This record gives sequence, C-alpha cells and structure tokens, in this order.
Amino acid sequence: MKRSYAHGILVEVLESSAHRTKPHCIVADKCGGCQWQSTTYQYQLAAKQNQVVQALERIGKFSNPSVEPVLAAPSEFGYRNKATYPLGFKIDNSQRKVQAGYYQKRSHRIINLNQCPVQDERLNPLLAGIKLAIQQQNWSIYNEQSHKGELRHLSLRIGRRTGEILLTLVARTGKNLVGLETQAKLWMKQYPGLVGVCLNVNAIAPIVSSVQTQPASSGSPLCEKPLLD
Repeated sequence: MKRSYAHGILVEVLESSAHRTKPHCIVADKCGGCQWQSTTYQYQLAAKQNQVVQALERIGKFSNPSVEPVLAAPSEFGYRNKATYPLGFKIDNSQRKVQAGYYQKRSHRIINLNQCPVQDERLNPLLAGIKLAIQQQNWSIYNEQSHKGELRHLSLRIGRRTGEILLTLVARTGKNLVGLETQAKLWMKQYPGLVGVCLNVNAIAPIVSSVQTQPASSGSPLCEKPLLD
C-alpha cells in the first residue's frame, strides 16, 4: 500500500473478462518473464495506450491528452531478439540438473525453460542444448546465498534479419570453466547461425551483468543487425 495507490495480487478468478484468454505459455502463471499473456492482444494495446494517458494526466498534469493508438507488432509472439536467463541447478534423484529460465514472480526461484514463446523461435534449440552441455561439462553454477560457483547467466541474441546469433556466458571469475574454448567451437559447429561465443566476467553480486566481455572462441564478439531496409 502506497500513499496514492495500492498493489493487488490475484487470488481467484470468479468471472472471466471478455478480454481474458488462455496463455500461450504453459508456465505463464508462474514465470515472471511475462505479465500480459492472459490478456487478449488488442486489449493489451488499449491498456498500454491508457497507461500513457494516465501518466500524462497524473504526472504531467495534462488535461485530456491526445495519445495515438499503440502500433501492433507483426506477431504477438517470437518478437524478443535478446534473452538473458539466470542459471541455477536442482538436485533430482541425486543428480544435479542445470536450470535456465526466468525468476518466478516475486521470488528468485528459477522457472526452468526449454523454450520461450516470446523469444525468437530460432533461439529455442540453443536454450535447451546449451543448458545440457553446461551440465555435461560439470561447470559450477553461481549460488546467490553462498556467493560461490561460476556461471551466473546465459544470454542469447539474434539479428532478426541476418539470423546471426551471439551466445554469452556470464561468469563470476571466468577461471573455472575448463574446456570452454573447445566447447564453444563445438557449439558453433552444432548451431547454424551461431557466429560467436563470449564470456562476460562479473565478480559482483547484482543480477544485471555487463562488464569485461571477451571472446571465448575464435568466433565473433558481435552479431550484425541492420536497422533499416
């Protein structure tokens, strides 16, 4: 509860709105990566337009501001060309299984994903495959409680029109990833479009990591993305 507004948490749907729809993703009710999938796309656009109107009226003190309708994307899904997934692990039948996904809403519990409907579908095979390779390499995963372990995040980026893909591993020190260069070259042979594998070293605790990025293989440290036709 704030001075001028309050937050609410959905407990139960007694009667569905005409604007409510079945989420495209099977973990949309748990995953914190999406908030709009239970809402029809046309109503999403109207709601976002209304958010701008409300901000102009409440913060800007404008009276009846004229706001153009939100332009619809060509597709409701597959629009995200970059995704950064926190890494974790789960003990299953005495075996450590590497997980990658988004945090559950209002928590740091990872919702494990093998594909994501809002990211470019060409990235889905890498999400599942890279996760398995990390597990097979037995690279340690960073633990937020103990501040030990190596790998923090898996980041994927694709040039929508070029199809070039860049893979970045975010690590605490980058010193305990035995065989990374060899594995990076294997990934580049395995996945069409993968032009580079990079290592981002971040020794500090914050979730967002963006320092000391360097190539981990002979691939490129960037992918091309034309801005204009």
